[in-house]
Amino acid sequence: MFDKVLVPLDGSEISELAIPYAIELAKCCGSKVTLLQAVESLGQAIATMTPIEPVLVTPETTEQIVEGVEAEQKAAEEYLTGVAARFKTEGAEAGWAVLSGSPGVEILEFADKEGFQLIAMATHGRGGFGRVLHGSVADHVMHHTRLPVLFVRPPHSQT
Repeated sequence: MFDKVLVPLDGSEISELAIPYAIELAKCCGSKVTLLQAVESLGQAIATMTPIEPVLVTPETTEQIVEGVEAEQKAAEEYLTGVAARFKTEGAEAGWAVLSGSPGVEILEFADKEGFQLIAMATHGRGGFGRVLHGSVADHVMHHTRLPVLFVRPPHSQT
């Protein structure tokens, strides 16, 4: 059925709604699950955090940005290690990967490169203006992949 399943997470409770489904796929179908989190790349961090005045960019500022990106990478690794341990307690196995870049793009490139057969992810369930205002990784994935995608929506009280 689905030998390789990708589960993108962002650390939120809502993103974790896809985890029980992935655990069941791993247990009943023997699917190999990979948890994925995309964190901001160094280039993105520099672009968003540096002052408007280029003369104010100092080696210290750049070092702070690098340290922030490295801390985010480490936090993502620790988070995914914990989620993988949750799989293990449920009798399933999961690997994980942390990538740098735009989440929607990274999810699709990784899924394609690694030959996944299903993407299982939660969606915040925003529609209309909310989706336009906040953007939507799920929307990007849905409109740019040929893979089947299992979307899990939160109960209305969590949106």
